[in-house]
Amino acid sequence: MLTALTACGGGGESAARSDSTGSVDAGRADERATGRDREAKKAPVVLTQDQVRRALVDTESAPDGWDGFGAEIDIPEESLRTCREDTGTQCDGFVALGSSFIRQSISGGRVVFRIYAFSTPGAAEAAMKGLAAGERSRAGNRARPMDVRLDADDTDAFTGPETMIVTRLGGTLVRITSEDLPQTVPYTDLAELQTARVRQAAAREDFAP
Repeated sequence: MLTALTACGGGGESAARSDSTGSVDAGRADERATGRDREAKKAPVVLTQDQVRRALVDTESAPDGWDGFGAEIDIPEESLRTCREDTGTQCDGFVALGSSFIRQSISGGRVVFRIYAFSTPGAAEAAMKGLAAGERSRAGNRARPMDVRLDADDTDAFTGPETMIVTRLGGTLVRITSEDLPQTVPYTDLAELQTARVRQAAAREDFAP
């Protein structure tokens, strides 16, 4: 009888050790998965030329009430020249540049999207400072701060005769400008649409229809 009790007790202890080991292994697996998620979020958003083209808001992705048009990508030499003119910098680490626009069906005014792709976040940050400073200088005292909050590394926005939003996601710089449109247009929503597409392109995800 004692022998039977000892055997049963031993089996229970072994099962407990097994359950404990399984819990530890599961915890380690969860920790590794969480670590991978953190690393993915930390990874800088760096786009290729093809990803810039795919990310731009265009004909198929234009919101309701807007007419979209195809993305435009100049040859590398022209793109670099445009980057330097827009930012007032040498655009070190420049990769690609693309533009597109959407037109409001009622008023005919436009919102222009431009994406500047760089090889590193630092290069994009330097270009953003130059771009924002140049645009504010051109607007002068007509520029008024605009509260735009995006899931991005940096954002600068102002409104006046026209509205401009500049935002940076890692190594990718996005500029959104209005042409002949009122300040009541939901510019933040349009900026969120564009930055979401940038993230999807960087992650090589399929865009929602």
